[in-house]
Amino acid sequence: MKKNTRRILKYLVEFLIVVFGVFLGVYASDVQREKRMKKEKEKSIQYITEELSDNKERLEYSIKYHQAIRVEIDSIGKSLKQKDFFKDYIGNERFKHNTIKGWQGIQLANLENTAFEAAKISGIIKEYDIEFIRSISKIYHYQKE
Repeated sequence: MKKNTRRILKYLVEFLIVVFGVFLGVYASDVQREKRMKKEKEKSIQYITEELSDNKERLEYSIKYHQAIRVEIDSIGKSLKQKDFFKDYIGNERFKHNTIKGWQGIQLANLENTAFEAAKISGIIKEYDIEFIRSISKIYHYQKE
């Protein structure tokens, strides 16, 4: 009887050691995953912030350019008739866009949303607070408009 008790006690101790080892391994893996997730979240926020900053610069440049061109177009527009404004852009004989002072083409802002889309596709976005996601999404929506 004593021999069986010792054997059961031995197996119980070995079982507890294995269970503790598995628990420790799972815990360490979870802590490591959390660190990696935090790092990815910070990197994603950094990329989105840089992208929004770059988009802001592009938009400001485009606005400044269009404001300068508007003055030139307004002065040319006084000599044109209403029907001349609705003619095709290229090949218009009355309105020659390439003779406008400072003309460099249409110069659209060409805004990016790659960092935001990457955060959505990778699933990292679900780790953020819903209000934060809503704010970022609203900014990108306004940029698109």
